[in-house]
Amino acid sequence: MKNPYPLYLLVACCVFLIGSNLFGEEVLRENIPYLRNGLPIQTLTVFRPENAETLLPAVVMYHGGSWKKGTPGQLAQLGNYLAERGIVLVSAGYRLVGKQTEDVGDCVKDAIVAYDWVCRNAESIGVDPDRIAVGGASAGGQLGLSVALLSDSAFEEIAGSERQAPLAYLGLNPVVDTNDPRFLKTFEEYGDDFNPVALLEGGAHLPPTFIAHGQKDAVVPLNTVERFAEIATDQGDEVEIMIFEGQSHGFFNPRKGREKMLNELYVAVFGFLSESFDSAGS
Repeated sequence: MKNPYPLYLLVACCVFLIGSNLFGEEVLRENIPYLRNGLPIQTLTVFRPENAETLLPAVVMYHGGSWKKGTPGQLAQLGNYLAERGIVLVSAGYRLVGKQTEDVGDCVKDAIVAYDWVCRNAESIGVDPDRIAVGGASAGGQLGLSVALLSDSAFEEIAGSERQAPLAYLGLNPVVDTNDPRFLKTFEEYGDDFNPVALLEGGAHLPPTFIAHGQKDAVVPLNTVERFAEIATDQGDEVEIMIFEGQSHGFFNPRKGREKMLNELYVAVFGFLSESFDSAGS
């Protein structure tokens, strides 16, 4: 579960050394409004190669910020990195508690609607509709897990259309237990409805999953993520945790002095997604 050098990381290192931009194109960043099922308009920020000649795989991601703050631009550096290598990153905006809504359930609804919009409109943004993953950072990690773990009926009630299961899940220090005292008040109205660990314990299954986590994370302690992964693997799901020694919550956010660490993270993320998409196509 915590092998620091899985096969996809070694493959990704080789790809990175061969060249940083397989397309030889600049990255196109587009802001696209999405609206489904009568919910307020939000924005998708799409990072993709400017002149790609084929439909590309994509990962739909949600930014962090305690469901109260943050923007899709938080994931811009990762989006540029992946787009240069042929993976589209769609960073989805959603209503923020205390700003556009007072109900964290609206964050989950928007996350589901955004993912569903990408699945239904994939080709219009250069995405292969059969190769779509999901993920998120911190609070956004919980939103991505809601997309991955909610039942088909719960998903379809919100999205208004049939659920397409994501091929993989990518978490950057994701919130995995909303019953944790740090998050309990935010989700008390919903009980375990959107609680990733409870959904797992209730029989839901993860797609192939990669989680990057700081060893000194005090907001989402590493042991909660390890317990989450253990529950998943005990029921046959594939989960890999990449632990960053000495790092705290939000270690993935670009900062001066983090270049080497972020490159290591991005290489691993690219390798995991590439392997997941390749497996789906085989």
